[in-house]
Amino acid sequence: MRVAHVASHSRRIPLRLCVYYSHLAGGRSLSAKSHVLYLYREVLMLAIRLPQSIEKRLEKLARRTGRTKTYYVREAILQHLDDLEDMALAERALERIRNGEELTIPLEDVLKRYGMEG
Repeated sequence: MRVAHVASHSRRIPLRLCVYYSHLAGGRSLSAKSHVLYLYREVLMLAIRLPQSIEKRLEKLARRTGRTKTYYVREAILQHLDDLEDMALAERALERIRNGEELTIPLEDVLKRYGMEG
């Protein structure tokens, strides 16, 4: 199976995914139209205020790479959001350890268990 084309539009984004099969029974080919999957998802809009210096950097990057400013803002948010979620998980784990609700294993024991002691 090979993905041939993905198209999307703004607001309510219809994703058109055309799937072609490389091997078909009897050597007959099926039209791409019979293998088009339409997926719809709602996209929310968020307006933010940026200092002019950041806006200029973002505009320059978008122009230089041919991608949209929205693409880079979305990527930055997703990456930072992952980091913030990881931090929240670590803080909760630390709190459970300090409250005696979760046990820890000393580093020396871990190294010994896996034959890595120095």
